[in-house]
Amino acid sequence: MRGVAYAIGERELLMRLHEQGISLSALSRQTGIRRELLSRWWKRFREQGRAGLEPRSRPARGGRSIRQVSCRKKSSNGFCNCVNVAGGRRGSP
Repeated sequence: MRGVAYAIGERELLMRLHEQGISLSALSRQTGIRRELLSRWWKRFREQGRAGLEPRSRPARGGRSIRQVSCRKKSSNGFCNCVNVAGGRRGSP
């Protein structure tokens, strides 16, 4: 589960406070935002300015892909039993 989405204005305010000398650890304690997240924001803010604070979407996490397999050991349903759904081998070939 993902965390809270913070507005860009809030992120920028925190980064401006850090620019003025307030440590990320102190900001973390005061806001309840993990210091690691503040550090990521700080790095992006330094590199890209306000644009770096835009929320970033994560790519969709799909399940494992199913490999197509060519095998001579076809069963009655047309599939072999030597490869499982995730593509790993069962037993020895």
